[in-house]
Amino acid sequence: MRNHMMALEQALALAARGMPVYPASTKKRPTCPGGFKSATVNPAQIAKLWELWPGPLVGIATGAASGLDVLDMDPRNGGDLWFEQNQLRMPDTLVHETRSRGRHIFFRHASGLRCSQGRIADGIDVRADGGAVIWWPAAGLCVISDAPVAEWPAWLLALALPKVRPVPQESSSASPSTAYAQAALASAARRVAEAREGQRNNILNSEAYCLSRLVWAGVLPEAAIGAALTVAAARAGLPIAEAERTIRSAIRAGGQHASVR
Repeated sequence: MRNHMMALEQALALAARGMPVYPASTKKRPTCPGGFKSATVNPAQIAKLWELWPGPLVGIATGAASGLDVLDMDPRNGGDLWFEQNQLRMPDTLVHETRSRGRHIFFRHASGLRCSQGRIADGIDVRADGGAVIWWPAAGLCVISDAPVAEWPAWLLALALPKVRPVPQESSSASPSTAYAQAALASAARRVAEAREGQRNNILNSEAYCLSRLVWAGVLPEAAIGAALTVAAARAGLPIAEAERTIRSAIRAGGQHASVR
């Protein structure tokens, strides 16, 4: 019971910092109905969660809910090998030790990023939209780095985001308009990724603006354009936040143009 009360105190402190929290068991599983979807920053609701479904560990929702994404390095599955090879490429950011002697490396949430397992490398998982992690310092584990949370480095976000694969033209399940849209998106992403410094943002803006007509025609989801062009911009070396702003602005401008035609 004492561990549960200590966890509640830690949970309230985290919620005061804007992190939605929920109780978890020693097996890292949520103890409350709804799991991490029940995470909240409301003190009264947090107290009620721990009263009805107490847990000794504190979980936080990741992604847009908290504004935090986590790169989860698990040495049991070989993640330490990848980390050793890439550690010097990492920015200074918040890092926690995990119970498995791994690391939780925190980044600011990248729009559209969702959870994945092993996409980057064996033993390297991503916790973002649709996920959660245990806040291990609340259980007494080490804070390896207390640096401010950094943005995803472009090279790493490019690996974390899913690749957009065009629908083959000959596919019988794809309409001509869908096949055209996918091909146009792949072509635009390639041009953005190959853009040279000094031209990158202009090319990104132009390609996103051109693709916006497919959004407003209902042929291509805006999220698909955002994900594909963000990866491409990251590969070209543009900062992620700048790329996301440019893409949103271009698509919005394309919609305004379409509405007055």
